[in-house]
Amino acid sequence: MSGGAAGWGVRRPARWWRRRSLRTRLTVIAATAIAVSVFAALQVAIELLDSELQDTAEDQLRADSRVLATNAERAGLAQVQLPPYPGSGRLVRVILPDGSTRTPAGQPALPPVSEHAGRVAQGASADLMESNDSDEDGYLLYTLRAGDGAVQVGARVADDSPINRFGLGMLLIGLLCVVGGALSGGPWRGPGWHRSTG
Repeated sequence: MSGGAAGWGVRRPARWWRRRSLRTRLTVIAATAIAVSVFAALQVAIELLDSELQDTAEDQLRADSRVLATNAERAGLAQVQLPPYPGSGRLVRVILPDGSTRTPAGQPALPPVSEHAGRVAQGASADLMESNDSDEDGYLLYTLRAGDGAVQVGARVADDSPINRFGLGMLLIGLLCVVGGALSGGPWRGPGWHRSTG
């Protein structure tokens, strides 16, 4: 592309902007500011909401793990009762001293016991909070030392795609406001319009 053609491509938006009325310019600037502000505020709100939901989920997993660990220490890891999975809710697993595991009947499979969780079961550490969100079936999993092994309580990671879609929708609305402001400020060319040659 020649320098003249490139310069013309750069000047065209500037010429279009200079030809707009003051009202059109202010409308576009205000609409852009609103769109950017709404999108930024929404992103901040999403981050805060995600953080609050994760903190709440982690606290609940810790509480459920302590209850299960207490029962396991009383009855023994191999004998503690694990009620059948009801179809929803928390996911549990008992890690026995030999490294084998027990899970409730009918429960969906959890990710394999990680190396760090195995170290908890061996007594190298007291507990561990970990997440596995590499795919659609992400989990938040808490491991707590119990007896000669450990117990695990997990929950599926909440899908935040609807919130992200909502944010994208808000951004698109803002962009439409910008485009609408630019178009509404343009000159009206009705049926009788013609370019003056004088």
